[in-house]
Amino acid sequence: MKASVAVLASWLSSCATGCLQVTSCEGGGTGNRPEGRVAFAPLPARGGGALTNPWSNGEPRILKDRSPGTAGELFGFGWSDKLYLFKSADRGGSWTFVDPPGGEVVGTSQPLCAAQDSPGQVHLLFKNGPAGRVEYARLAPIHDQGAISSFRVEVQGVELPGGYNTNGDVRATLQVVLEQSGGESLVFEVNDNSAPATFRVQMGQATTLRPAASGDFVSLSGAPGTTEVFSSAEFNNHDHAATFAQLRETGDLWVFWGPVDAELGAQDDTYTTRLRLSPSGPRAWSVGAPVQMVTSDAVASPEVLSVFGTRRFVWLLYLDPRDGLSIDRVDGSGTYRHAVVRSPDPAPHRNGWGVLSVSDDETRLWAIWSTLSREGPGVQDRTMQGYFDGAAWATFEDPVAGDCWGMGGTLGWSEGVVATRVDEETFGIALSAIHGGEPAR
Repeated sequence: MKASVAVLASWLSSCATGCLQVTSCEGGGTGNRPEGRVAFAPLPARGGGALTNPWSNGEPRILKDRSPGTAGELFGFGWSDKLYLFKSADRGGSWTFVDPPGGEVVGTSQPLCAAQDSPGQVHLLFKNGPAGRVEYARLAPIHDQGAISSFRVEVQGVELPGGYNTNGDVRATLQVVLEQSGGESLVFEVNDNSAPATFRVQMGQATTLRPAASGDFVSLSGAPGTTEVFSSAEFNNHDHAATFAQLRETGDLWVFWGPVDAELGAQDDTYTTRLRLSPSGPRAWSVGAPVQMVTSDAVASPEVLSVFGTRRFVWLLYLDPRDGLSIDRVDGSGTYRHAVVRSPDPAPHRNGWGVLSVSDDETRLWAIWSTLSREGPGVQDRTMQGYFDGAAWATFEDPVAGDCWGMGGTLGWSEGVVATRVDEETFGIALSAIHGGEPAR
């Protein structure tokens, strides 16, 4: 198991409405400064306890409200005695709570990921360990003068096809993507293990944006069930994870998987991998061949952190054993380029977590990452925020350092990124954000 670390930063005072105010931290670098940034701080307790998320590995956990005619608040979900919604109207500067209507219990204590379609419905996946299922739920946000004031549960407890081993680690990603006709489609990815495989990636899609039964979820080809895009006895679902994003110009879905910081980046014989899913018809994708990328060196393994899709590229944030924090990308032709942006943290043999967001014009980037050396917690620990203006990075050191149970990222926000940091002892959620900034001139 991972080593114990220092407790997260102390609680900050909250106002009567449950608002958490966080402060910025100073840093260095030569690029333009971002418009705003906030250091990691835990959410206040709600429902008698800390709001928690399960282990995160870059999955989308914070959404930008896409509901028509609304204020575009940032929001996410956490669990104490039930599922709560927390939101920010000032780009991550402060957070308030929205309780479930009538005290309704939605889902389970293991919310895995979330996505939102353009009409505004919110889609979530949950791990239901006792039932041995991964389940789907859908919420309809309710607004008052453009701000989220409540939410209505449309459906919950819908079993995904595929069969999942919930006795171990299960991670998942949801994306609302564009299919060939230009309409939106809901695609999911779940990674677990199933003997004899110790790591398996299954994907599928919903036949409608309003799925209500298990049969409304099918494979990527449209046939019943799911599509197994990868299965191996070399990898394992504790030390490895997968995620995906869409390259909108071509409609391709790019899946990435590889080692994660489960055992302080312990060296193994596996590698980061990418896989292309190409549109093959209305609401259908064909599966390409896995492409091996970065392997371990004599000291550490590469660690997949975050994947982000834009119009012309899918971007990968990861820790390269030799080059440190690296940002690669793949384009519509399938051409893959390493280090398309100079690293803001090039130290080799680091372990950790991170999330990334890219502007719509594909020139500016925002990242939040936490790393420690291969020697373990307490050895050169650091947590950083960074803004790339198209020419140079401005970086900022966060006072919260040390190991954690991962970070979740932002979906649908192209002017910044929010990171959810999961405390290693309590699984409580802490939040940090960096946003805005002028492009290089």
